[in-house]
Amino acid sequence: MVLAGFDGSSSSWTFGGKGSGGMEEMLENIPDNFIGYVFLRVNIDLLCPSNVVLYLFKYVSSSAQFLAKARLTSKRGEIEQMLNHSNYNFEATSKEELQEKINMNLETRE
Repeated sequence: MVLAGFDGSSSSWTFGGKGSGGMEEMLENIPDNFIGYVFLRVNIDLLCPSNVVLYLFKYVSSSAQFLAKARLTSKRGEIEQMLNHSNYNFEATSKEELQEKINMNLETRE
């Protein structure tokens, strides 16, 4: 998992978190006012470590200001180019929505 975003007062990217704890760790590390991208690697078969799904989420808190949302959207191409190996790209405005979209996608893969 990698969290990449920026603070609202500048246009500099910051990395807000990284780890290997999966979806649970990712949800714990996303601040309530986070604006940025979440890159998540999910191992879908414990017997075959190479069987993974890569997710790239554009995450914009529902309380984010319009200017911050616009700045994030303008940088989308840079982030997608850097993390271009994702299998799925989604947008989410809450942790619940993020978790729901991942779970729904994983269920359809079974």
